[in-house]
Amino acid sequence: MKPPAIKFFLSIFFAFFAINFQAQYIFNLPLSNRQANYIIRVNLNTENKMLTAVQKLTYINQSADTLTELQFHAYMNAFMNNQSTFMKESNRPGSSGNPEWDFGFLKINKLSLADSANLLPSLTYFSPDDNNPDDRTVFKIKLPGKLMPKDSVILNFEFEVKLPKIIARTGYERDYFFIAQWFPKIGVYEPAGMRYAKRGAWNCHQFHANSEFYSNFGTYDVYITLPQEYVVGSGGKLMDKKEDAKGLTTWYFRAEDIVDFAWTASKRYKVAEKQWNHVKIQLLYQPEHKDLVQRHFDATIAALEYFEETLETFPYPHLTIVDPPFYGMGSSGMEYTTLFTAGSFWNEPEGLRFTEMVTVHEFGHAYFMGMLASNEFEEAWLDEGFNSYFETKILDHYYGKNTGLIDIAGIQIGDFEFSRSGYASLKNKGMAEIYRNAWDYPYGGYGVYSYQKPAVVLQTLEGIVGEKVMYQILKTYFKRWKFKHPSTRNFIEIAAEVIEANSNGNPKFDINQYFSQTVYGSGHMDYAVTDISNQLKPGAQGWFETTGNLAVKNEKSTDQYESYVQIERFGEVILPVEVLVKFSSGREVLETFDSDQKRFRLKYSGPDRVVSATIDPNFKIPLDTNVINNSYSITVKQAAKRKIFATFLFWLQNFIQFFI
Repeated sequence: MKPPAIKFFLSIFFAFFAINFQAQYIFNLPLSNRQANYIIRVNLNTENKMLTAVQKLTYINQSADTLTELQFHAYMNAFMNNQSTFMKESNRPGSSGNPEWDFGFLKINKLSLADSANLLPSLTYFSPDDNNPDDRTVFKIKLPGKLMPKDSVILNFEFEVKLPKIIARTGYERDYFFIAQWFPKIGVYEPAGMRYAKRGAWNCHQFHANSEFYSNFGTYDVYITLPQEYVVGSGGKLMDKKEDAKGLTTWYFRAEDIVDFAWTASKRYKVAEKQWNHVKIQLLYQPEHKDLVQRHFDATIAALEYFEETLETFPYPHLTIVDPPFYGMGSSGMEYTTLFTAGSFWNEPEGLRFTEMVTVHEFGHAYFMGMLASNEFEEAWLDEGFNSYFETKILDHYYGKNTGLIDIAGIQIGDFEFSRSGYASLKNKGMAEIYRNAWDYPYGGYGVYSYQKPAVVLQTLEGIVGEKVMYQILKTYFKRWKFKHPSTRNFIEIAAEVIEANSNGNPKFDINQYFSQTVYGSGHMDYAVTDISNQLKPGAQGWFETTGNLAVKNEKSTDQYESYVQIERFGEVILPVEVLVKFSSGREVLETFDSDQKRFRLKYSGPDRVVSATIDPNFKIPLDTNVINNSYSITVKQAAKRKIFATFLFWLQNFIQFFI
């Protein structure tokens, strides 16, 4: 947009700010500490793909520390050029066409305190993670005075955004806009003790190719002005909508107790609505996806019901689902607390539950990324891993354990089975540990170690302690830490507490050792039955002393067998596992193998032979990466078929991972 037009719009916006602002409230009492509160007025120029905006941020120093600087994210600058940290880590060469249109940026034109003190000269871009001089996704400002504990500061911004073509789930394509990570957003100041920080410091990382976000809770009053023919949706509740004589419409949305605000606009949107208890669900869908409307609603309501039962009722009265067009699929699978983008295809068969999988997964983030608001930069598994665990539970519960994801043309695949394959099929399963910065995973490791392996770790924990105790752990964790930014240590402490409370004074499972191996360690688990041996117990032969004399015995073999089942551990992770041993008579024995030995023999003596042995017969320990060697039988084995199926799941996992 040309400079005169920018000045015109900004003058209008500041005139609005001069009016005494009175917000309409959603909740009678705040759900969170509301540390960062935004009022934003933005104009979208649909021709130039530009945003011009003014922003008023009220930030409260809720720590006991005195602050002299503030740090901010400018995420949109990740797409400014091909030398940004995001672009380098993504291995993106740059523009495939016109750089002016493909790239984007966020430019701050004015920055001042409420008393008009100019802060723009103190604005400095810096790169705390890699010192990249070409990365401008983090900046800091020097305050003219001190921000004392419990005091607040008001900052006024004027900024403009050049939207990129859709990349990393933001931008535009044709007449479709998905506007995310678009405004200057203050980082999180962590005082000593928060997430076990040793001293107070800003937590404000750059935008990386493999990282998402970490933000303060607050309120958002956002006024969006654009041409009247566009339909708009956002993570806020629509409070007002006004048209003017110039063909523009201003949409006013308010959101409370969320950590970010995203919105979308398109001429092609159709609107469908559904009421679930107190939640008004709005679906913005493509005309060609009309037959998928009910599937979106059914999947969303299934997730709402499941989370209500296992964690807590979704507290917000509004929820927006965005169905991107095919040409805008680069924005699919993105989550915000009260808005998410789904992903679907025209004429998608009912037995292929891609729509349901993306819908359930993205909604689930409202609990982990949204209400718990863990640090996705440094502990991605607390969001993606927990959410992937719940995704598999919900899909397999509502659509069938073996058909939760695919049930078409004779092919049946459960969602957990599919998710597990992403980790189990990995050649180098020990390439990284779960607990590390999201951008520090080796190439190809982020999806596995923040989504799939964590889901398997949690499912294995459930198998060990039981579903009832597992849900007690998760519910306690959520209720105690909602709206408080928990850490991995916080979760482990609660897990230990709940397990201890259910142990009847006789704890048998060391939760700290478990997470030391599975979250902080990089080892994998692989137990195998490697041999079965049955030998008739021989009769006595040789010289034996009887009543003081030696005599020769040459007895025939007895009808008793001496049998051995050999168990071997090929991985580093040590866990107690059950072993089901079957005998020729039909007798069965269920053993618990709990040893750190690399090789061990189970011994039996009796009139019947061992015919088979199976480790983890009830599949309680899905962390065991090779289930093919879990069984040994003197009959024909099905290992070859299982190996082919595992390979198929691996490639399918890689395809679908792109969308979530």
